[in-house]
Amino acid sequence: MEAGYLKVYGCDAFLPFPFSRVSPFDEVVGSTKRIAAHNEWRANIHLGAKGIAMELDDHAKDIAVRAPKAVGLEISGVDMIFRGTQPYVLEVNASPGFHGLLDATGINAADAMVEDAVA
Repeated sequence: MEAGYLKVYGCDAFLPFPFSRVSPFDEVVGSTKRIAAHNEWRANIHLGAKGIAMELDDHAKDIAVRAPKAVGLEISGVDMIFRGTQPYVLEVNASPGFHGLLDATGINAADAMVEDAVA
């Protein structure tokens, strides 16, 4: 992996404790927060959670971009929670889903990855 070759494709945040999912390559392409379905404590899209577009501050974007590098991944999803404005990485996913990002923001992470790969 080349140094600096990382682009963040998506970031999801769970409520009630904001949580973020991001997908890499040196910039944040999109981010969402997720709200769990009624009577469900998990905020997974495939379990009925709803994704809502959100904007990350520069510090959160920096954390989201650095997390995959720390585990040797070029493309991933980064799950974060926030305490106030401080982000904390929970998990870096090597095979993230982007359906919630597309629905919430209109951003197709797969298209963005292909465009980046052939550029």
